[in-house]
Amino acid sequence: MLSLTACLKKYPDLQPIDYFVARDVSRQYPMRSSADSDVFYHVLLALSYALRNGHSCLDLRFVAEAHWWQRESDNDNPGYTFPDYANICALLGSLPISKNDDALIVFDAPRLYLRRYWQFETALAGHIQQRLQCQSANVEIDKAQDVLQTLFPPNSQQNDIDWQQVAVANALDKSLSIIVGGPGTGKTTTVTKLLVALVALAEHAPHITLAAPTGKAAQRLSESIMGAKARLQSSLPNQWLDAIPAEASTLHRLLGVIPNSYEYRHHQGNPLMLDVLVVDEVSMVDLPMMVRLFRALPPQARVIMLGDSDQLPSVAAGSVLADLAPYAQTAFSKENVQTIEQLMPLEINPSDEPLDYCTRLMVSHRFASGGGIGLLAQAIIQGEAVASWNALSDNPDSLALCSPEQTVEDWLKPLIKHYYAPIFRCERVEDAFAQLEQFRILAAMRVGEQGVESLNLLVESRLRELGLMHGDHTFYHGRPIMVTENHYGLGLFNGDIGLVWRYQGRLMAAFPTPEGTRWLLTARLPKVMTVYAMTIHKTQGSEFGHVALVLPDNDHDLLTRELIYTGVTRAKQQCSVWSSEMVWRAAVERRVERWSGLREALVGS
Repeated sequence: MLSLTACLKKYPDLQPIDYFVARDVSRQYPMRSSADSDVFYHVLLALSYALRNGHSCLDLRFVAEAHWWQRESDNDNPGYTFPDYANICALLGSLPISKNDDALIVFDAPRLYLRRYWQFETALAGHIQQRLQCQSANVEIDKAQDVLQTLFPPNSQQNDIDWQQVAVANALDKSLSIIVGGPGTGKTTTVTKLLVALVALAEHAPHITLAAPTGKAAQRLSESIMGAKARLQSSLPNQWLDAIPAEASTLHRLLGVIPNSYEYRHHQGNPLMLDVLVVDEVSMVDLPMMVRLFRALPPQARVIMLGDSDQLPSVAAGSVLADLAPYAQTAFSKENVQTIEQLMPLEINPSDEPLDYCTRLMVSHRFASGGGIGLLAQAIIQGEAVASWNALSDNPDSLALCSPEQTVEDWLKPLIKHYYAPIFRCERVEDAFAQLEQFRILAAMRVGEQGVESLNLLVESRLRELGLMHGDHTFYHGRPIMVTENHYGLGLFNGDIGLVWRYQGRLMAAFPTPEGTRWLLTARLPKVMTVYAMTIHKTQGSEFGHVALVLPDNDHDLLTRELIYTGVTRAKQQCSVWSSEMVWRAAVERRVERWSGLREALVGS
């Protein structure tokens, strides 16, 4: 077996954790031959590597006969070629590592897991299946029809299916509902109407809780729910709307963080006190967090999930929403169609592979039909590399492509002056926050010439040239910051956005809250970073009027259609792109592949 130094030199893509997992587990299972030991050791390296890259397991079908860890132009590191699938399975099958064995790893063909993740996946499949088999209280058809007609007045001009109405009708009798759709399809408007319907049909007002994975996503959910309630106020009884909360919590706050512990205050032994839970931006929720959330739910609670399954999956292991909502269209069983038809007209063909708990919203109200950003997003997620590149230059009102000869610095200069310079001229911090939300530079990478770190320095250099930023001190008036580590004592969480602002004669950190601006001494802050530019991953759950998307000048495995789609759809009115055609097309042609057994576990259970 190689030493740590030799292993990392031979396979530069690996990390020390991969080496130690493979070393420690392989020592527990002595092999009859050095060849078997070598295969087992490398399979374990691949398992740890897969977990670090977001997979919940190692799918051996994609490992068999594959060549891993070879870097181009590095002849000293030839990588490793795995044997065929049958030989790998025969080797693993000879070991006491089945799901019934008490081992650190689990071989559940065609997948290999760390037992912890196999338990997470199995537990989540069990929780979901239990809720799918448990209908909520029977719906009073006549009363439900009246409520739906109040929420969705008949429109003689509308001949197409109202998928928002379908989503509400479909969820009324279910303990678990998922509503998916792209930006502007009205997910929060739909869920607000669904909550109104649940309140109107209940004997007693249910205890409703709103949650999201991050502070920013929770803030946006709160704002969206408040906006939807305001739009409905003139047509609905106040007591219905008053029963719907307007403030959302992060999942961490909801479950009750215990400092310096992986456990939470709420779990199966101390469940949450709620009747209905709405979780937004579910694509960002990783497998372990989703399991902990379901464990903390009381048996009678309804769960309503919202998200865009085409977006990037969670940073940590798992692809829960994509596993639960894998289809591009709504797929109902014949029985489910008949149930909905009792509540509203519905003309869709039943599916042979139904997902009755999931409704996909198909119409974007933000991006007009054929509009630039919407058309571009659709082409990207469908993997149409040429069409998506052409769309960038065919819709000049909402899309802009950099000139091939422009440097990133020259391209960004007028955008910095137009959007970021006015922040420093604002008299009130509330106005500065509003200006900050108008624009953001998004990057695919954190490091490198086109990475977030370099782009933030570039912006600061330009602001200094404009005479708006003085000195080299860390904190300066107008600096936008993002919290990068949780601080439970201060109630600040990874992803929270603030501004450094002169307040009462001193520099303070300002954070927007539903109650108003919260001020903190900069010395009390946890780790923060400047956020004129952000990674696309960090912007999930956010929206900006104008987005400037910067891709690296060379192709990279991290560039995928899901990444590009997520970046483009953060823009509400305009999206500008700095990229070469080669890098763009390669990214759109590449898909995120997350290995998981969750979908199969649900189908097979």
